Amino acid sequence: MASSSLPPQERVSRIEKQALWIATLFTALTIALIAYSVFALHASVPTCMPNMPVFKHGSIIKHGDKNYEVDFLARMWRFEPSKVVVPVGSTLDVAVTSKDVTHGFQILGTDVNLMALPFVLTTGHVHFDKPGIYHIVCHEYCGAAHQNMNALIEVSNQVDDISAEGLPSLDAAHALADAKGCLACHSTDGTVTVGPSFKGLWGQTSQLADGNTRMVDASFIKSMILHPEATPIKGFDPVMPAQALTDDEIDQLTTYIQELQ
Repeated sequence: MASSSLPPQERVSRIEKQALWIATLFTALTIALIAYSVFALHASVPTCMPNMPVFKHGSIIKHGDKNYEVDFLARMWRFEPSKVVVPVGSTLDVAVTSKDVTHGFQILGTDVNLMALPFVLTTGHVHFDKPGIYHIVCHEYCGAAHQNMNALIEVSNQVDDISAEGLPSLDAAHALADAKGCLACHSTDGTVTVGPSFKGLWGQTSQLADGNTRMVDASFIKSMILHPEATPIKGFDPVMPAQALTDDEIDQLTTYIQELQ
């Protein structure tokens, strides 16, 4: 008997069964594709942790044999670190954040494709089982020199441990502070001379000559370097000259003071 000759209720029941079977097959196919992506292609969804404290500069951390954590700081227009070298067989836990604007972070040839956002920590995971050069690119337009923003990971069978280039160096920051004359007035061992010591200064509350107080943080250090006459500190003669430092040099000195806790 043709379906058109079936009673209306029976025709509706058959349509409902067909729709149910189609929905079941579609759901099963979707689950199968997700399983294939996870187990065969090793795809994963990056974790975004907006409430986690973010780092101020890039770093490499060893957690075990060929098990490392690499923290990448994105800024206009470079990544910190700029180059990471690891042995074949290494597993990296990658964390990314931004110092300024939104950047992209993609390790070509891998499944790691993240967004670098200010004040947000985004994480990924990657394993390297063969040697090669894996380029890192910013895929989010971030300004005039966006096309030059890149880094790389070198996987080598000639090394036994991780190393990196383009990380801030305390030795370099100390040399910068000395070259700019900072250490003539600020000690690094807690001794108070012409100005307050850099040691233990970060995070302290300083009383200003006008009676106000300021927390010693990145913005306060920058204002003291560029405009020291605007916020003289109580108890010290206002003899500090303004310094014509670049943003990068100010960041180096800020990190240096922060590390001298």
